[in-house]
Amino acid sequence: MKSLFLFIAAMLVFGIAGAQTGNSDNEKKGQEISSDSSLNSAYTTNAERLNNEKIPEIKFSNITTRSSRQGVQISWSSANVENGSLFEIERSSNGTNFYSLGSVPANNSGNFYYLDNNPLNNTSYYRIGYLNSRNNSAYSKTISVQVLSRDALKAYYNGSQLMVNLDLSNRGNFKIALINASGQVVSLKDVNYDGSLNAFSLNTESRLTYGIYSVIVKGENTSLSTQVLVK
Repeated sequence: MKSLFLFIAAMLVFGIAGAQTGNSDNEKKGQEISSDSSLNSAYTTNAERLNNEKIPEIKFSNITTRSSRQGVQISWSSANVENGSLFEIERSSNGTNFYSLGSVPANNSGNFYYLDNNPLNNTSYYRIGYLNSRNNSAYSKTISVQVLSRDALKAYYNGSQLMVNLDLSNRGNFKIALINASGQVVSLKDVNYDGSLNAFSLNTESRLTYGIYSVIVKGENTSLSTQVLVK
């Protein structure tokens, strides 16, 4: 009888100890689960913060193209650029399929340009992409320019007038401007080019002084320039 009593007492003791050990293990598992939940919550919060982070709105303005003997220059202005970001210039022959030409680092000046010194013949389409350090991107509108032959614009000064010869594939209204080295417009003329009359003259108020002058011709989707040396 005494032996039976001792056996029952021992079983009760071990049962209580096992229960305490089980409770302790459950508490540890509970702590681990709680810890994992806190970690997941932290990750979720961080992801939501990145997803909800407001990206500065990039605005492209004053986008222009100019075709010259050196190639096609694309110029633009943009605000709210970030440090470490860049602009990527893309070109297309049909306005749909674009490929990258090169990139320009962003800076605080707000004014940028890129020279395509090997443009396509006839009409080319350009667009400007913006990429910041977090790989967020934006695109400008698509602009087109007619790439003209080297003989499309010829000009010379005869001592009293500027003579301009045009050989363009498109027709329409154009502006011809004569600009001095200081950037001042010396003479400006509106002309209608129909392909039959390709010679135009620009009068100047007085004889031009010695120096290099720029001749710029602009029309719809057309912009070209050349230089004239006045001796």
